[in-house]
Amino acid sequence: KDWVFCADRKFLAMVMVLHGLGQIVKRVQKNAIFRRELPEPQTGRGRKRQRGEVVRPLPRRVKGKLIDASLPDEKVSWQELEQGKLVTITTSIWRRVHLHEQLSWDDETRALSDKTLWTVYAIHHPSFDEPMLVITNAAFTPRQAYQIAHGRWGVEQPPLVAKQLLGLHRQNVWSDQMRYRLPELAMKPQELLGHQRR
Repeated sequence: KDWVFCADRKFLAMVMVLHGLGQIVKRVQKNAIFRRELPEPQTGRGRKRQRGEVVRPLPRRVKGKLIDASLPDEKVSWQELEQGKLVTITTSIWRRVHLHEQLSWDDETRALSDKTLWTVYAIHHPSFDEPMLVITNAAFTPRQAYQIAHGRWGVEQPPLVAKQLLGLHRQNVWSDQMRYRLPELAMKPQELLGHQRR
């Protein structure tokens, strides 16, 4: 119940939901779009709306034409102490949105997506030119979502570097045992370096 699952852009949000992962904090592509909840039942004549309004957290350019970002529901700022300096982080927030429907989804995925609501955070950090786009289906504040997404970088970096140094990124394995042994081999030099530094 207390677990939080954090993932990068290449992990598909609905795959995580379909596999029963509960609280998710996930980075998404900068061109991601979402849809609002359907408005209250419409009255009067005309065809009833089938889908909610499109939400674009970040502006984009399509065929030379600039499409503005959607207006956020709220903006929040706070300060973080990073490397001995206080930095002000600003976040634009869109609440209670659905993922944009994909052609590859089956009926089960569509039905589950209709029941799953997300909060979108466009996190603007002064050290970066472009904001980090994060979604969550849990009741995290913008600061908590930022700290979770930012916190995984330190965990991810050592094995990524070790894979390149040892050439493990070129290894393709099928044996069940080797699927465990190669990551262990990648982490071993980091452990040795850690002992030497002490």
